[in-house]
Amino acid sequence: MTINISLSIVVALIVFIHALPILGADINISPTADKTIELLALVTAYDSTLHQLSRKLRKNISCYVLLNRIHHSAKDFSHIDSLLSKSKHLKMLTHPLLHHKIIVRERVIYDQILLDGLAINELPKNKLDKRHFYSALRDIELLRDSIILHLKLPKHKKVHNFS
Repeated sequence: MTINISLSIVVALIVFIHALPILGADINISPTADKTIELLALVTAYDSTLHQLSRKLRKNISCYVLLNRIHHSAKDFSHIDSLLSKSKHLKMLTHPLLHHKIIVRERVIYDQILLDGLAINELPKNKLDKRHFYSALRDIELLRDSIILHLKLPKHKKVHNFS
């Protein structure tokens, strides 16, 4: 009997410790690749955790899904949209004004900058690498702007798509 109580206290403590960052965050973002195993883990395990927290706290706790390390030629994400549509707590991270998914692509330039010993703000020397650098920078700026806009928009305000 004491062992069961001790284990349940430990489990409750672990759940509470994992819940603190989720509850204290202004915005929850979970980066994931478009790999099936990652998506299934996100939709089953993490969505279940968010559901349990929401039920205990009697408020909806949600998380934005950021597509991260996505191949440069990947265009169709309908399988991800389909999986996320079944969740009440997971939503695709989209730009509130531009109305498109925020995607951080896999880029060779990340590894190359690291191997060359450059800082993230140092430009590569050749023209092709500079083009890749600016493409990566554009991805990161869209992510930054999207997060800022999501934090600034009131929860009840809808952003209309006029296109």
